[in-house]
Amino acid sequence: MMVSGFFISALCTIILDRSILKFYLITTASIYYGMALVKSPGSLFDINDSDVKGICNKCNRIRGDSTKHCTVCNKCYYKRDHHCVFLGKCVASNNIKDFFFCLLFTFLYSIAMLLTKPHKILLIFATTVIGMSLFWFATVISTGKSTSELLELEKWSFSIRCIGSLFYELRDRPHYILFPFLRIQHTVDY
Repeated sequence: MMVSGFFISALCTIILDRSILKFYLITTASIYYGMALVKSPGSLFDINDSDVKGICNKCNRIRGDSTKHCTVCNKCYYKRDHHCVFLGKCVASNNIKDFFFCLLFTFLYSIAMLLTKPHKILLIFATTVIGMSLFWFATVISTGKSTSELLELEKWSFSIRCIGSLFYELRDRPHYILFPFLRIQHTVDY
């Protein structure tokens, strides 16, 4: 369903708007969505021997300090954040950057749409929700904590180091961020 939404948006942008910028933004968002979709959420092989806590009672896999169990997937993932209904899989250490960039380019696309069609109430609502999600995942990535860990904190603190941490975690060559098809691998991880 999400893929068809990206496809219809790209088609409408080409036919109706004739905007290269909007087409680029929605196409890039859809590429990042596809990359997050085909990547494995995370591997337990990222755990050092010192981080091993034992075996999960539910899935019988090795558990580490940052390993969380997903009841939908019935697996433990390293640095698991949440089970995403839009991806149909967990968002964890391996695919969180692609998920973030998908949100970023979708948000930029919705801003570009708002600038040309400012009176669409549904578009304003969607842009607000996507923007809040983008801010939340920027917080998740910059703090290195999962959503559940952030919700359990009694006191939040913000510093400039959080912004630096976000850029450090998302570091990549600029042309790879702007043109993600340059780094698409030909293998699919499961």
